[in-house]
Amino acid sequence: MQEQAILDVIQRLKTRKFSFMSSEDVAQEAWVIANEVVKKWDGIRPIENFLMHSISRRLISLSRNYYRNENKREVIDFRSLVEDRPFTPEERIEDEVDLVLSTLPPPLRRDFLRLANGVILANTRKDAVYLAVKEILNDD
Repeated sequence: MQEQAILDVIQRLKTRKFSFMSSEDVAQEAWVIANEVVKKWDGIRPIENFLMHSISRRLISLSRNYYRNENKREVIDFRSLVEDRPFTPEERIEDEVDLVLSTLPPPLRRDFLRLANGVILANTRKDAVYLAVKEILNDD
């Protein structure tokens, strides 16, 4: 029942505009947020209302933070994480990024993509992404 409620809410949210996000981005972010907040549902209120309120507020905050931090945003070159590897051919870079994206678990993948797009994350989350990327690229 909870999964169907989550899917219904995501379908309703996909029609809304949240600044820089496409409808697919909204759906992916909403899915991740829903899985986090559904654990906090008290069972008293209707789950659809709870999810819609929680997810839409988090998406609005994400949009606001994206534009508020526009001047602070810095694009990170993940190739610099592993200095001893040659990264000159473009095919190799694309292969490395594909490997990282296919190997990272979803929460770290989301943080990786946010960092790659210049969104500032908490140091602990940024360090977790750096460590995971280094492990993936050094195991290759």
